[in-house]
Amino acid sequence: MAEYKTEQRVKIIQAYYENGKSRKNTLCALREYFGVQNRPSERTVWNLAKTFEQTGFVSNAKAPQHTSRGSSEQNIANVRENVTEKPRTSIRH
Repeated sequence: MAEYKTEQRVKIIQAYYENGKSRKNTLCALREYFGVQNRPSERTVWNLAKTFEQTGFVSNAKAPQHTSRGSSEQNIANVRENVTEKPRTSIRH
């Protein structure tokens, strides 16, 4: 799928809903806006509509960032305390 600006994605989604969720009718309506050669493909319309219905956004959703829980101040203090109390015990359970 080609990269479309947010305003273009909004136009595609608007046309999709204005044309009763018909991809073929949406493509015909988008010819005026994008031109015959530059209009999005049927697959692009489908993917944008699907993404919009799932997320409520027209922009690409970013994956959530993984947060590390292993090296928080509390965990470091707990390990330090365990090692001090029982130096022969493995910290890997």
